[in-house]
Amino acid sequence: MKKATIVSMAICLSLMAAGCADDQQNPASEQQASKDTVVTSEVASSEAASSEESSSEVASSEATSSESSSEAASSEVAPTEESSSEAATPENVMYEVVTDTHKVSIEVVTVKTISECSSVIPKLTVDGKEATEINAFLGNYVQEKYPLEENGDYADGYTTQVKWGVKDNTVSFVIYASATNEDYYTCEVFNYDLDSLAALEDGEVTKRFGMTDEEFFSKTTDAIKDFCDGKDYYDLEKSIEAISYDKFTPIVQNDGTLGAVGPIFYSDGQQFAGDENMRLFDLKATE
Repeated sequence: MKKATIVSMAICLSLMAAGCADDQQNPASEQQASKDTVVTSEVASSEAASSEESSSEVASSEATSSESSSEAASSEVAPTEESSSEAATPENVMYEVVTDTHKVSIEVVTVKTISECSSVIPKLTVDGKEATEINAFLGNYVQEKYPLEENGDYADGYTTQVKWGVKDNTVSFVIYASATNEDYYTCEVFNYDLDSLAALEDGEVTKRFGMTDEEFFSKTTDAIKDFCDGKDYYDLEKSIEAISYDKFTPIVQNDGTLGAVGPIFYSDGQQFAGDENMRLFDLKATE
């Protein structure tokens, strides 16, 4: 599984909402983060960009209803406490998804809360059996790489949240991390096979949606063009040139459809020129 450098931006963020790879190897011994990416659906930034951009940049802290898409393999989504995989709560929340092949339970576990900052991790159960190796890896990974500690009256370290999606035999997790004392955020993507519980390569995730790599890159290109239309503060040419599995990760969105997570770049002369603005691109919108 690939791992990339942390993406950081000098943008003041509010807390992100929780919700939403590679060789088929033992996840406890060989697993790594796919790429540090940011999945964004609603604004949590004070960046002086257009209000249109702000409307989709960081996941909102308001709970929204989870929809069952006709394209998604899941026939039932039944959170026991919240109605959306994008809801952020201070307590544990359990979700259940029934596909044609598996009954999947995902618990968003709050490990620690300090001064309204929380560290959360996912807990995956498939067909009534806990995915112990995946859960142990993700739990240890988050707490070691993104620790949250008490510092007097304040929290020091990172606030983390979880987003997820399920389709057929694939589950995607996105771990968000927001520094408590700095103006940046990052997140990491993890894709797994629900049969073997092994990590999935990016190309395998794309294939499971009936697409070739070229089709995935083409749809991602169209999505970036649509997003950047009329926004000259983004470098469209540079953003399109970056489209590859080195920069972009296919994921299962929370409605079971395909998304692409990767960067767009700011134009020269902009305040954040040279920085990557990591986003989730909804590829079903390009169909």
